[in-house]
Formats: sequence, C-alpha cells, structure tokens
Amino acid sequence: HVRTFVFFHEFGHFYFRGEGQKSEKLCDKFARVMMLKLGFNPSQIDLACSITLSESDEARERKKVSFEQLKKKK
Repeated sequence: HVRTFVFFHEFGHFYFRGEGQKSEKLCDKFARVMMLKLGFNPSQIDLACSITLSESDEARERKKVSFEQLKKKK
C-alpha cells in the first residue's frame, strides 16, 4: 500500500505542478482519494502516509490533515 500511495502522490504532481507546498497537500489528498477508490481502508492509507512522510513540522501537519480527512470518510 505504500507503493500505491507514493505512485498516486507522484502522479498527482502531473496535475498540481507549479503550486509549491500547496501542491504537496493536493498530491497527498489525490493519493488518499485514489486509494479509497481502489478499496484500501483508511487505516492502510494512514499507515502509508505515516511511513512516507518525514518527521518535519510540515510533514506532521500533512499527516494530521490526512488523518482528519480520512476520519471524515468513514
């Protein structure tokens, strides 16, 4: 599931290029949405996001946003 998250995140850069840090957040969201559509459950997606993002303050914020958005999908 980590490879799937990374694949869709990087694929998202094709659509959201030129947006700076906003692009990173949009790519994270794109990857989550695509994984949900493929049948991954929110726990798998959250784990993939946690594994792939670093521990910087910015990455922690992206993880928090990701988790909150996945909770809304349940």
